Amino acid sequence: MNAPAIVAGSLLCLGLSATSPLSAQTVEVAAGVTPSVIESITSDRATAVRVSAPSPLSALEVDALVSRGRIAKARRAARASANLSSDAALLSRAADFEDRYGADSSRYYKSLVAAQRSAGEPDTVWRAAAERGMLVSIRERQTVNCEWFAALLNSKLCAPDGLAQAQTVLVPGGLRALLSIAGGPRRDSGKASMADFSRTLTARQTGLDPWAAESYRARLIEYFRLLSELKSMGESAPDKTLLRLSLKDSSSRTLTEHALDLLGWRLRSENGKAVMELATETSRPIHHDIASALGIDVLAMKERLQSGADFVVEIQDEKATVFPSTIFPGEEMWQRQFYPSLRYNGGFAEAMVRDPAVALFYSVLSDMEPRAA
Repeated sequence: MNAPAIVAGSLLCLGLSATSPLSAQTVEVAAGVTPSVIESITSDRATAVRVSAPSPLSALEVDALVSRGRIAKARRAARASANLSSDAALLSRAADFEDRYGADSSRYYKSLVAAQRSAGEPDTVWRAAAERGMLVSIRERQTVNCEWFAALLNSKLCAPDGLAQAQTVLVPGGLRALLSIAGGPRRDSGKASMADFSRTLTARQTGLDPWAAESYRARLIEYFRLLSELKSMGESAPDKTLLRLSLKDSSSRTLTEHALDLLGWRLRSENGKAVMELATETSRPIHHDIASALGIDVLAMKERLQSGADFVVEIQDEKATVFPSTIFPGEEMWQRQFYPSLRYNGGFAEAMVRDPAVALFYSVLSDMEPRAA
């Protein structure tokens, strides 16, 4: 077999075709053939190589791949086809795939919004895609794309002064106590932030196996539960709860014993006198940590109760600034976006604990703009 025939056979096997006789100068290459293969075939002649552009798949073809469980291939196909097409259905699928699995979804959302507006879609259609595009732009730290979406939506979320309208959420027990339980940095009162908490959650779970991460989150959820139970036993005051511990009558003693149990302490009688001691048999160390986290002076509490005096536990709540403004005006918008039908004892802070993705998202927001939280 002569050399041209051998080369022609090789080209057919590799998805190549000659657009003219092989003595001519051009070989057409199907997409996906590596440059090294092309070079090995054409090295003995001055052969020009032209790469054929692949035909984009339709949105229905991408959906068919998904229905067969070929998610990775569907994602690659959607991305490649969207790069060659302005079809809104394809762009929507590419944006969704990259939103879930990739790190460059904002550009597909941008192309999707442009295609929808060009096609005359109503505001309700393209604005939904634009709002999502702005959020993923923040997550992916794509400042230029974020500003593009923000301009369309007349939002200040991506503007340097967009944080001037920052809103607050209520943190039961205060941020200092929460950071202490979470194993975060020590902060003076008023200097701790939700950004500190979200970064702590993310950092403490990074590298943990699923069981260890779940155990870490369960400890924090238990903290919120214990705190809620303690607060339900006290009297509400502005930004705090006052829980009076007393042994002067049977009902007060019952309440006090229960409160001490939640704090990891117990009462017993010795020679007709009350003795307060650490409850070493508890299976949950969080009970021992909560008093310290809340800044309760346990020595003063022990001394007063054993002497027959009352002791008041003050549980201070704290209003913490959250990433703000027209898109996220306080906890309500976060709740609608991430946990619409749920109510947590710890509010937004507990939502971060239960869903690590929310904590990570908030961390990214605060990293983009340090004044965000």
